Amino acid sequence: MGWCRGSEEHRAAYRDNFMDNRRIHLSEGSAACGLGLVCGLLLLATRHYFVQQAVVTHLLAFSADSFFTFLLPPVIFYAGLSLEKKMFFAYLGPILALGIVGTGIAFLLTAAFLWAGFAGFRLLRLQDCLALGAIFSATDSVATLQVLNADTQPLLFSLVFGEGIINDATS
Repeated sequence: MGWCRGSEEHRAAYRDNFMDNRRIHLSEGSAACGLGLVCGLLLLATRHYFVQQAVVTHLLAFSADSFFTFLLPPVIFYAGLSLEKKMFFAYLGPILALGIVGTGIAFLLTAAFLWAGFAGFRLLRLQDCLALGAIFSATDSVATLQVLNADTQPLLFSLVFGEGIINDATS
């Protein structure tokens, strides 16, 4: 009967491992997007049951003023608070070089390539190429930071995180 007990232990270990692997791990950003999606869909599905439909329509409408006034400052404030200041100031030179000089170079190269590529077709004016260069050069490093681990690669994480903050401020 010893083989049965060992077999039961193996089955229990497999079951525990299987249940651990079935958990869904979401980052904070993914959870916030999912929660916003669910709340928006609930509002859309139940908007006909509200007495004042104008309130629901106003809640679902996007306002740039509200975004810049209420939503963007907490995000920037959180990024500043979560920054490891010791690593940021220790590598301030490379961070500023990547954030300011790198953004400027990316802006100029993108605008120049757009101007060289579309000038013959007369599709884009110089102002359009400069505007698109400014938009395209303002890359965000959120996806890169999701992959990096601050504990295993603190230098690379602080460089990318600091460059992202300086890049956002430059843009």
